Amino acid sequence: MRRQRGATLVLTALSLTAMLGVAALAVDLGVIYGARRRAQAVADAAALAGGPLLPNTAQAATAANGVIAANNGGGGAFVTTGVSSPTSVTRDDGTTVTVGPGGSLMVQGYVNAPLAFGPAVGFGPSSRDGAANTLSVPAQAAVVTQNACGLPSGVGVAPFGLIGDDPNSSDPTARYVATLLSTAANAQTPSPKTYQPTAGLILRQNVWSNGTLVFAGDFDPTQLGGSQGYASSINNTSDVPLTAGQSLSTQASATISLTQQYLGARLSPSNAQFRHDYATYTDWFFGDHTQPVDTSQPPVTDPNTGQTYYYHVDPHRQELTDAHVLIVPVIQQSSKNGTGPVTILAFAAFFVEQIYANKNNNAIAQGRFIGLTLPTASAGDCTGAGDRTPPRLVR
Repeated sequence: MRRQRGATLVLTALSLTAMLGVAALAVDLGVIYGARRRAQAVADAAALAGGPLLPNTAQAATAANGVIAANNGGGGAFVTTGVSSPTSVTRDDGTTVTVGPGGSLMVQGYVNAPLAFGPAVGFGPSSRDGAANTLSVPAQAAVVTQNACGLPSGVGVAPFGLIGDDPNSSDPTARYVATLLSTAANAQTPSPKTYQPTAGLILRQNVWSNGTLVFAGDFDPTQLGGSQGYASSINNTSDVPLTAGQSLSTQASATISLTQQYLGARLSPSNAQFRHDYATYTDWFFGDHTQPVDTSQPPVTDPNTGQTYYYHVDPHRQELTDAHVLIVPVIQQSSKNGTGPVTILAFAAFFVEQIYANKNNNAIAQGRFIGLTLPTASAGDCTGAGDRTPPRLVR
């Protein structure tokens, strides 16, 4: 009987030790969990506070650090290990979100979790600050802004790709667009509803010579998708929605004469898919000059010619539904001499003033790039070449 009582006491003591160990582990795990939640919450809040200030990375970092400081008044302090703006962000699942310069804000840091019972069972970590019996719990948060604006179906998108990633091109149009995409806060055509006095920006098919892009555009027109052929995609509205980042195939057998013919059909007054109010950019921008002057708008003087233009009271002024306005995919240069699949970088709005074939037998649409507000698309309100979506957290 005594032996049984002694054995019972030993088992009870062992059970209590195990129970205390489990309880201690639960307490420390709770402390670690709380530190993790706090660290992630502060990192998320800091990244979201700085995100709207992108692409100004300095201002974004200042805002993020301000939120961190404001949240360190009580509880475990968030120790910042980095506030950066990488051009690519890796999600928790290992996939990567690629953004341009100033397209992300990453906040990294940790909160210390002091352990009360772990050291008693042999678990005594040292924090990143050197504090004994303290576990540093890390957290990372990143927000990204991407030019992911979509265009719905029914927009007058033209199947001509405009190279947008070659700032050293011999074609001034390609250089212009590439510079625009790399320097603008948002990848878009010039500021919305801003008069563009420079004419002669040319949209054409690619011309290559000895591996060098001489004239910018897609060597073969882009296949916009849906059931439309080359003719329909030029002189009709689009069949399917399009988004930045989407890959497009190219279509062959689009001759110079057919390009001129289909563009002419688009501009024909008999084409009911579009309005035909204006034949010139200045009338389209400033309105029908036979209408009264709009005194609420200041006049604009062309710095190249010195001519002053007045806005007119015209309900159709600057409408995108005019046949002369082309929405053109700005594309990543193909590695197959302009004939392989291409990737949409953005969308440029272009007003066609003249169509002709030059001495090299290239079909040319000459006009001016414009900046406008497109119809509300699936990813939000788009400007002439797409707008960044609001900053979003990535995991």
